[in-house]
Amino acid sequence: LGHGVEGLNVTLPHKERALAAAASQASSAREVGVANVLVAGREGWVAHNTDADGFLDAIDECFRGVDWAKGDCVVIGAGGAARAVVVALARRRVSRIRVLARHVERARWAERLGARVELLEGAGLGKCSLLVQATPLGLSFSDPSPVNPLGLPDGCAVMDLCYGSSPSRLVRSYSGRGPVSDGRSMLLAQAVRSFQLWFPGLDPAPYMRRSLRAILG
Repeated sequence: LGHGVEGLNVTLPHKERALAAAASQASSAREVGVANVLVAGREGWVAHNTDADGFLDAIDECFRGVDWAKGDCVVIGAGGAARAVVVALARRRVSRIRVLARHVERARWAERLGARVELLEGAGLGKCSLLVQATPLGLSFSDPSPVNPLGLPDGCAVMDLCYGSSPSRLVRSYSGRGPVSDGRSMLLAQAVRSFQLWFPGLDPAPYMRRSLRAILG
């Protein structure tokens, strides 16, 4: 703490440890159970989470006019990003949230938010109207898709939170069948909200958007 540092943005796999190490926790971090932002306070670091609000900002922008909550809203993953997405969907009072994980015991936290937890392998996707891929699988161009896109119905909204210079296999495979988005929109939205925690009243969105395009194309 000090040396002119106003705060830090935290990414995987450090979000749970950032929450535990902070001197205090904002309600946003307590609600999600992980921290992606630390803000310098008088008594030490204060943990925040901007991922949940960032996800809602992103989905409202990318899927404007899409009735993505009409069927099952499926979240793949059990880590910090998945937690934020489920919290965000619960805030919107989405009635049918399913969390698919390779190890269901690691996703039991989702049941407290009204979600159904299922084993990823063999899970049915035929009634899915929103699929959010919230694992690191897809950060590399060669990574396989965590689910078979052929199992998704046409018109399903698909958001893969991975981002890079090339879309993930899931996004590549499903494109053309329904609205799709990679993780850039959420990356930008959570970063804007993080910056405004450190520097209230400033809007970095236009500059961040240009930088993101310059870096990722």
